[in-house]
Amino acid sequence: MSDTDEEQSGEGANVSRMASARGATFSIQLPEPFDFSKPHEWTKWIRRFERFRQASNLTASSEENQVNTLIYCMGDEADDVIRGLKLSDADQRHYANVRDGFQSFFVVKKNIVYERARFNMRKQEAHETVDAFVTALYALAEHCNYGMLHDELIRDRIVVGLADTRLSERMQMEKDLDLEKAINMARQSEEIKNQQNTLRSDASGVKQMDICSVD
Repeated sequence: MSDTDEEQSGEGANVSRMASARGATFSIQLPEPFDFSKPHEWTKWIRRFERFRQASNLTASSEENQVNTLIYCMGDEADDVIRGLKLSDADQRHYANVRDGFQSFFVVKKNIVYERARFNMRKQEAHETVDAFVTALYALAEHCNYGMLHDELIRDRIVVGLADTRLSERMQMEKDLDLEKAINMARQSEEIKNQQNTLRSDASGVKQMDICSVD
């Protein structure tokens, strides 16, 4: 093994401990391997890998080591895929080029009209929490290319999509309603309803106990 190979091997072995270079005392686990039978989950997986790349300080490593770490984390099939990508030898040693190559392989170009239609049809479902509804809207908006209107359109979808029509009407009366305020209003309303239901349940239990005591 050459000195270069030994150096790269040493870099790879220390990936999970790279955070210590910045004074951290924790170790960072490698992401789970990518499931090649679920290409639609690539966006979520690479987002997690990018967080790992930053948190582990992998970004300070060589480009070639970053590429090797990406392929190692993805799993054995990554080698087969990368051989089919139209990347030059130089590109295969550059992290961003390899990542973008996988991106173009796994992510089918979205039909923006269809994705926006899905977003605009989304309403809060029965028994769906506010947080679950908002999370779903964020996920749908990711493929809509809304740009600068991203937050405003999610806000609008919350207003018209809430199951609570009275709250929706209240939001429409708010002059300076932004996304954060809309989410907070929805959460507060949901919490108040949950508290009221708990109080009614407790009161019903106490009343039932009183009836039993009289009997």
